This record gives sequence, structure tokens and C-alpha cells, in this order.
Amino acid sequence: MLTSKQKDTLRWIALPFATIIGSLLGCLILGLFQWFSMKMFADVSENGWYARYLMPFFSSVVFGYFFSTISLEVAPKFKVIAATVMVTLLG
Repeated sequence: MLTSKQKDTLRWIALPFATIIGSLLGCLILGLFQWFSMKMFADVSENGWYARYLMPFFSSVVFGYFFSTISLEVAPKFKVIAATVMVTLLG
């Protein structure tokens, strides 16, 4: 069994990997959902303004939200400081 200190150390090590992988997965799911809804429910072309401007914008917003939220939740201590540092590194 791992002690509490060892678990905290492993969570600090996993923090950057979890934030990047989780944010990418969230953006991938959102992108697939946007693409599917664009194809099935709207008569929007892939070269139109929605696909060129709005979809990348929404994906960037969701990536940043997931990045900050996951870093806030994964950090064992100093959650707000860890999220601030991770978002600063992202920027």
C-alpha cells in the first residue's frame, strides 16, 4: 500500500499528463460532436464560416476550460496555485 505522501507525489507527477490528455480527449469528443451535428442537422459546408471560425474557437475554449478544471482537480494540495501555474504554462 502507498502512503498518503507517496500518493500525493504520484498525483503531482501525473498532473501535467492528466491535464494534457484529458483536455485533448475533451476537445476530440467536442470536435466529433460538432462535426456530426454539422453533417446531420445543419446544411453547413466544411468550408463555411462555421467550420472555419466557430468550431476552432469553441474547441480552444473547451480545451482551456478542461485544462484548468482537470489541473484543479488532480492537484493534491495548493489546487488554485497549481491550476494557475498550469494555465500560465499553457499560455
